[in-house]
Amino acid sequence: MRDDAANKGQAPPPRIGFAGDPHALESVLLPAFARTGAVLRCLACTGAREAIRIGRRFRVPEATTQFARLVDDPELDAIVISGVADEAAGMLLPAIRAGKRILTDSLPLSAPAGVPPVDFERCVGAAIETGALAPAFHRRYAPLVREAVDWLAGRDDRRTIELTVRRPAAAGAVAREIPHWVDLLVHLFGPRPVVGVHDASRPESLAFALRFADGSCGTVDLVAPARGDFQQERLRIVCGNHAIEVDDFRRLRPDGPRCDRRKTLRRPDRGHGALAQAFVAALRSGRPLLDSAATREVARLSRSACEALGGALKNAESGRVADRADH
Repeated sequence: MRDDAANKGQAPPPRIGFAGDPHALESVLLPAFARTGAVLRCLACTGAREAIRIGRRFRVPEATTQFARLVDDPELDAIVISGVADEAAGMLLPAIRAGKRILTDSLPLSAPAGVPPVDFERCVGAAIETGALAPAFHRRYAPLVREAVDWLAGRDDRRTIELTVRRPAAAGAVAREIPHWVDLLVHLFGPRPVVGVHDASRPESLAFALRFADGSCGTVDLVAPARGDFQQERLRIVCGNHAIEVDDFRRLRPDGPRCDRRKTLRRPDRGHGALAQAFVAALRSGRPLLDSAATREVARLSRSACEALGGALKNAESGRVADRADH
């Protein structure tokens, strides 16, 4: 396939390997990349039977439990990594040192066990700077988020944006998702400078907020799994006297009489397919997927959010947070 493309003067399809959490790979990432025209070359995950089964389903010719097989493959153009924070972070350094382009399911905010934080931050920072490493910020590619960005275009009023999310139950999931939520807010606010990040938690929820120089504010509100009248996430955007809501990445609706935008998708689309297409296009062109300065800013704000939440975040991650409104 690569030789045929070269003979026609086209860039050959990139060869991509996949590693990490088998559930995320099978349910989200491999289906998204299978539609991009890229070559799904190899798969590495825990459990040989699971790796072989998933590989056969998506026609991946090589399935293994050894991540080093992907790192050492000289013909592999990129690696897509999914997994819990410490596991995924542990895969980054060998992949970066092997010169691979990497898409990781979140932005690593801390070094894995046994790796000096200074060395880890230096290596990851250099990879972000060159475009070799990109976090999979899929929400910005969601169709209804793009509709919201179009709606905001040309509106210079102060904005208030609230993202309400069902708090993830898995250990470590909140800290892993914080960069995704921060990126979504920064993407929606555009080039407004952030002047502060603070804890906005209430008795019934864990929350943090970004304050912008023009008085705008963006809040991420993590509610208990049993609360709320939505499935997973609701985004409410107020700009001047106008407001819209994006409900679970499936419905866009006006919140008020002066907005006529309304759209409903057949099923929720969180942007994974469009992200996969964008990453493959970046591989073909040799350009980075995301602006390095913007990614560094998201990393800085995400660390500030984790610090602002402090002990409340640690309690949430260890499963000790109860919904105090029910007591």
